[in-house]
Amino acid sequence: MPTQKTLSKATIQTYRSDPVKFWGDLNVPGIPPGAKLAAHWADFQVEAFRRVAPCLLAVAKGEPPPLRGMWLERTKGASKDSDVGLMLLWLLMSTDRPLLIEVGADNQEQAAETRSAMVDTIRLNGYMEPYLDLLVAKIIRKKTKAEVKFLTADAMGKHGSRPDVSVCNELSHVGSEDFMSTMMDNATKVPWNFAII
Repeated sequence: MPTQKTLSKATIQTYRSDPVKFWGDLNVPGIPPGAKLAAHWADFQVEAFRRVAPCLLAVAKGEPPPLRGMWLERTKGASKDSDVGLMLLWLLMSTDRPLLIEVGADNQEQAAETRSAMVDTIRLNGYMEPYLDLLVAKIIRKKTKAEVKFLTADAMGKHGSRPDVSVCNELSHVGSEDFMSTMMDNATKVPWNFAII
């Protein structure tokens, strides 16, 4: 059941300056339709969101984040892909810059986990739909050309990209050390890059 199709300018401004408020107000898969995530999230989710918020705010402005990266380790079913997807959606919806966000995974099936979580959240929060193009291997913010690219080790990422955010998904399952090394090499070229592993 999709939620409202538009937001007030005041709400948009609040969300742009307060990522935790944006995340808390979302309807996401796995909670009752129409409910807000903030009524259902666990303490470890709130802690992760609060830790990452100042870093993403800096990246959105093209400034070096207070931390260069975040290690996110949870058990199966503890919302890793979903929460990372929410973090990336905030960036797409809140920046005026043409950001490049790279999500690297071992294979297409694993890369699809984060993309799927993002697409489900967009569907449940209808106001995002007009702003975003949902493609097979990327999600693009139409106006700013900010994009999330989904890369796989079996297709190998390329040297030379300059990502603003680098997500190394399920690192323990990636069979190619070269692939993840390439992602981290590319990340070091950008002073405001933020990495999530």
